[in-house]
Order: sequence, then structure tokens, then C-alpha cells
Amino acid sequence: MEGKTDTPCFNHVTPKTICDVGCGAGEVLKQLQESLDGECLSWGYEISPQAFEMCRSRGNERLEFMLADICQEKNIHFDLILVLDVIEHLEDYFTF
Repeated sequence: MEGKTDTPCFNHVTPKTICDVGCGAGEVLKQLQESLDGECLSWGYEISPQAFEMCRSRGNERLEFMLADICQEKNIHFDLILVLDVIEHLEDYFTF
């Protein structure tokens, strides 16, 4: 397939579930989804209503976006959690 790379492998682990905390417009998860195993499920968490509105349209049966604070979630587990361009925006990043 032209333009398609090998399935990404993170330290020799192929995740089946991915979470992007502070997913913004959702483009990182969308790009990952296009290159990952068809069984991989992804979730994007966003606390900004404006950013959430941008990412909603990228959702599909394997990619879900949540307007929620992941710190308030209970009993959730992911194989891979992305926290890109988030830490610097936290008032108290040590307790995050």
C-alpha cells in the first residue's frame, strides 16, 4: 500500500487500547488509527468544549472522543496513554 508504513510498535508493544489525554482536535489519534491494527480501540479526552467540537467529527467505531476530565474517571485502563502538550498547562503537574 502506497504511503502506509508498518504498524507502529512502542517498545515492542502493539497496543490494543490507546488514550490521548488533552486530544485537542483529535488529529494525533486519527493519524495513529490509520496506521494501527484494525483491532486497536482509541479514546481521546478533552476538557475544552471548543476543542471537543473539532474532534467529534473524527470519531468512528474504533475512535471515541470524550468531553471529560480523565482524572475524574474510575477504573479505566489503557495499553498506551499519550499526554502530548498537556503537562505545561497544568497548575499542579506533580499530582497529575
